[in-house]
Amino acid sequence: MIVEVTNLNEAIVWASAGADILQLEKFTPEAFAECRIVLERAGLRTVLAAAGGIRADNAADNVTAGASLLVTSAPYTARPKDVQVIFFASY
Repeated sequence: MIVEVTNLNEAIVWASAGADILQLEKFTPEAFAECRIVLERAGLRTVLAAAGGIRADNAADNVTAGASLLVTSAPYTARPKDVQVIFFASY
């Protein structure tokens, strides 16, 4: 189950309910990192996805904060560019 959350309390509730993926909507990288730490300390293991305002200039900050997935519409408005995507598990 994937659930979009907008704050730390919602993240805790849905992670406790067994959500497989939490989509953290419009979290700053600092808030994202705090959420990841709180969930880890509580023993709640779920995949965290950063969403809302994710762009090329802040994507790395969100990954550093703990995002396993980035959800963005930026490619739809970006100039064309040749890219390669490689997926890997980071468990």
